[in-house]
Amino acid sequence: MNQPPFKKILSVNLCCGTLITPIPYFRLKKQIKLIQKWDPDVICLQEFNNIWIEYYYRHRLKSKYYFYLERDYLRLFLNLSIYLVLILVAIHVKPAILFFLLYPYWSLFVLGSQKTGNVILVKKTLKIKPTEFYTQYFINQEGDFLNLVRPRGYSIIKWDEWALYNIHLNRIDGIQEQIHELLEIINGPCIVAGDFNTSDIQTIIDSGFTHQDTGPTYLHPFSNKGEQIDHIVARNMNDPYRVEKRSFESDHHALLMTFQKTGSLM
Repeated sequence: MNQPPFKKILSVNLCCGTLITPIPYFRLKKQIKLIQKWDPDVICLQEFNNIWIEYYYRHRLKSKYYFYLERDYLRLFLNLSIYLVLILVAIHVKPAILFFLLYPYWSLFVLGSQKTGNVILVKKTLKIKPTEFYTQYFINQEGDFLNLVRPRGYSIIKWDEWALYNIHLNRIDGIQEQIHELLEIINGPCIVAGDFNTSDIQTIIDSGFTHQDTGPTYLHPFSNKGEQIDHIVARNMNDPYRVEKRSFESDHHALLMTFQKTGSLM
C-alpha cells in the first residue's frame, strides 16, 4: 500500500475535567456535534479516561466509527475502590466533602479506566482496515500527580507498512525523555498526533518530521496558556497536507489534518 486509507485526521484533548463547564455532559454533547460536522476519517482523542466518557461517545458515534482502545481493569478497580473509601469517609466525617468528591471533575477526570486515556476512532467506511493496534505506557512518568492515577503513554494503529501514533506526553517534567522513548520505537512512514504538553518539539523535527505552526492551542488559565502544545507531525509524506486549528469545547483547540490530494507516503 503506497497511500494512507484516509484523507482527514482530527486530534484533540477532550478535557475531562470541569475547567470549561461545571457539567461535562453539555460540553461532550457539543463536542460530538463538532466531530460530526467536520466528519474526519480518523480521530485521535486524549483524556478519553473512563467508562462514562466512553459510553457517551460510543452511544453517538458507534454506528460510524470503530473504537480502538485498551482497558486497564486493574487500575479501574483500584481507583474505584479508593474512591468508594473516600466517599464512605466523607459521609461519616463531613457530608459537605461528599459533594466535592462527586463533583464531575474528579469522577470524570481522575479515574482512569482506559490505558493512557488515548483512543483512536476509525471510520467504518474506509476500504482498508487497520492491521495492528496496541497501547503502551511511557517508561518515564515524571509528570504531575495525575501520572500516578493515569500514566501517560501512546496508542499505535498500523496499516501495513506505516503507522499513526496518538500520544499524550507528561506535564511539567520528563517530556523530552518521553519524546526520545517514542523516537526509539518509530520506524518507517508515520503520523504522530496528540497532546505533547510542550511547544518544544525540535527533537522530533530534527528526526525528519514535518510540522506546521497553527498558533496557540492551549487555553488553560494556569499553565502553557498561549502555547502550541498540540501537534500533528508527519514523516515521509509525499503529497501536501494542511493542519488547521479549530475551536473545540475543551481547554485545547482541535487540530484537523487534511490531505490536499490523495495523501501518499514515500
